[in-house]
Amino acid sequence: MENILSYQKTLAADLAQYFSDRADMKNTNPWHVDITAQLEQYLTGGKLLRGSLVCFAHEAFGGELLQAARRTAMALELTHSALLIHDDVIDRDALRRGRAAMHLRYQALATTADAAHFGESMAICVADAAIFLAFERLASVDIPAVPRQRLITFFTKALVTVCAGQMLDIELGYMRGGVKKRDILMVMEQKTAAYSITLPLVAGAILADQPDTVIRALSDLGRLVGIIFQIRDDELGVFGDPEKTGKPAGSDIKEGKKTLLYYYLMQRCSGSEKRRLLTIFGNQQVSSDNIDYVRQVMIRAQVPSTVNREVKALSRQAAKLIADLPLTPSGQADLLGFLSFCAKRDV
Repeated sequence: MENILSYQKTLAADLAQYFSDRADMKNTNPWHVDITAQLEQYLTGGKLLRGSLVCFAHEAFGGELLQAARRTAMALELTHSALLIHDDVIDRDALRRGRAAMHLRYQALATTADAAHFGESMAICVADAAIFLAFERLASVDIPAVPRQRLITFFTKALVTVCAGQMLDIELGYMRGGVKKRDILMVMEQKTAAYSITLPLVAGAILADQPDTVIRALSDLGRLVGIIFQIRDDELGVFGDPEKTGKPAGSDIKEGKKTLLYYYLMQRCSGSEKRRLLTIFGNQQVSSDNIDYVRQVMIRAQVPSTVNREVKALSRQAAKLIADLPLTPSGQADLLGFLSFCAKRDV
């Protein structure tokens, strides 16, 4: 894991230089300057994991186009920031990385009575700008036409898939009672795995001129690791320490998010428990006592141990796929380390 994150400093420097060089965003409309400042702070404040995975995969498959990998990594990190900003608006989350979410930062600047709408509108504009800048970075990747087309096509398909996964997640959030496990898994695959794991690994492999057989194997691997990553993320949303995660405790409960934890909880709770739980999930005004109640019922129903078994099974499948990939020996070891990190993460 440390070797993968070793690209973080380089990417942070690339992003800082990129924003510094954007002369077209200086000394005009003041919001141009604001977009630059907000995005630079937002990006350099994160772990840059997805961008690091691009650079890692490129080298692990024997690639030598480091500048192209770094520009692709920047494009992905810009896109990631945009999706996080949109996600916080959709989920009404107040915190991101231990700071006020973007829409709340702008809400604090509002001089209108409708401060909330002002904040959300401004945040959406910043996120949209990040997407457009991402494709500017992608267009600057200097590689031959065929791999360029493969890269842009896969990039675009992955992000459209994310949008569909987000829409399904929103739909499930408004549903009362039971949901299908396959729909929960589909959200994990399309909203998280598609761009958080699969896209960076595949992008790096495309830049290293890997064949379609490897791309398909990486897509399968990304799906498995992405589900593992999201399961742990959902656990942290219920049981995590906000001081470590940078996200408010119980936010997924307040949003009524349908996770595997929720699925097993509804399968195993008693009738009286279910009636109370249904008044808690999706209630923005829910108390901390009620959030504690959800945790207690989950533990009594052995929900955490059940999802832990699923993580272990998915991890075994993923490890087998990693063993068959044409990676460098160090790349294979690092990817197995990343798999272990995703399965055991507490932040």
